[in-house]
Amino acid sequence: MPTCLPEISAYLAVRKDSWHAPEISLGASCRIYEQLEILSGYSSASAMPSLGIVLDAFGVEASYAVQHHFDLGPTHYIGLAFHPRS
Repeated sequence: MPTCLPEISAYLAVRKDSWHAPEISLGASCRIYEQLEILSGYSSASAMPSLGIVLDAFGVEASYAVQHHFDLGPTHYIGLAFHPRS
């Protein structure tokens, strides 16, 4: 019986402003099923992890993530995208 491993992607970004220390962001996503993806990340600016989820079905992609902001506290991100299937 063949085994199907999840698709895993990793991300790295470095931002530097002339007035502030460099900000390093790390992230990973794991596509568990064709319609379900789990997101996780870390930013040196907030020193807290972030988590998210993406659901993709019937040409509609809905995403949700939460990240800690040093001034605002927990910050929520919501996304909705439409894309035709070919």
